[in-house]
Amino acid sequence: MKQGLVAFASSLAVDQGTLWLTTNYRTLHTCAVAGACTLAQQTDLGANTYPAHLWVANGRVYWISEMGTSRRIQVCLSGGCTAGYPKMVFQGASLDGLAISGLVVNATDAYVTSYTGGVYRIPLTDSETAGASGAVQTVGTGYGTGGLDLDATTLRWANVMSGALESCMLPGCAAVVPVMAGLASPSGVRSNAAFIYGIARGTPNGAGGYVAGTASIWRLPR
Repeated sequence: MKQGLVAFASSLAVDQGTLWLTTNYRTLHTCAVAGACTLAQQTDLGANTYPAHLWVANGRVYWISEMGTSRRIQVCLSGGCTAGYPKMVFQGASLDGLAISGLVVNATDAYVTSYTGGVYRIPLTDSETAGASGAVQTVGTGYGTGGLDLDATTLRWANVMSGALESCMLPGCAAVVPVMAGLASPSGVRSNAAFIYGIARGTPNGAGGYVAGTASIWRLPR
């Protein structure tokens, strides 16, 4: 893959051979993962929109953009931001001002986590449109919530402060279910049919960083 300068890259996702990434606090780019990975700009959302938390589902790429206190879920087709895209899936006061730390989407709902705590569910009427109910918090979570992931039955997140991997059952996500504890500042989680994978930053050093050699990538059999 081609190595090059990408201005302020903040989020990425891969879908059927295409890499998506957010850059420069305002733009989305793509490239083919095979070969040279020549970046092509898909859309410019405007200054200080801070798109991040990319997620691929339903033949589409979703992300959250933030402008001031506004929090918006937007979408393009996974093949690119063609004419008529990006579209607004959700924009409403029920997410405004939150410190967003994760977004996942399936066929019926979008789920958002806040770093300060809380999982929010947004029912969808179709793959590009939120229902009228807006975002409703389904369950409370601790400060440091992030690294959101989901599969057909379960939503999972990491908590960097408590050192835990937690989950809830879909679609309601009504209760926190512990998965694994004792992790050194976990900050990300992804899963496939066989394993749950995660990354941990390591042991805090008391000076705003982490002790060298304590970070890890781990996996948990399903």
